[in-house]
Amino acid sequence: MDCVKRRSFSILIRYRMVECCVKPEAC
Repeated sequence: MDCVKRRSFSILIRYRMVECCVKPEAC
């Protein structure tokens, strides 16, 4: 997942990164 590498995600928002991948607008 390149979208995950673009930003440093913490463990707390580990699930949130999935939404970012699907919906970048949600980031």
